[in-house]
Amino acid sequence: NSIVAVRIIDVVGSIDPAYATYDRLGNLVNDPWPTPFESSGFDLDAVGVIHDKNHAGTTEVTGISFAVTPNPVMDVLNITGLKKNDKVIVCDLQGKILYSSGPVNQTVQTVSVSHFPKGILVVSVHSGYSVQTIKIIHL
Repeated sequence: NSIVAVRIIDVVGSIDPAYATYDRLGNLVNDPWPTPFESSGFDLDAVGVIHDKNHAGTTEVTGISFAVTPNPVMDVLNITGLKKNDKVIVCDLQGKILYSSGPVNQTVQTVSVSHFPKGILVVSVHSGYSVQTIKIIHL
């Protein structure tokens, strides 16, 4: 929770000892694409954040015609605002289907999630040719 910045250092160097660059401890710096420029260029593919509790909350989603409560959920999920013949699917983040309903006949569907894996679940409502999706947190 206390990390506020990450320092990224670009180094110049080569794995060939004839052209090698060494760090302050005398270790060979491995830069497989040396350039004639002092900065050697820079290419960053991604930065990941793990266990970021400050941004794990939920946000309001607009344009969704149904509601999923509570979020986060522990035992039973309530899906309201459904229309006749809607289909409800709950998946994990890998896309494994944990729950799938047939066409519903009521506006409210309850789903027991107590045996589902903890983490983020994806609730999708299929209505005709449209699909609306909300992510929820299972504690």
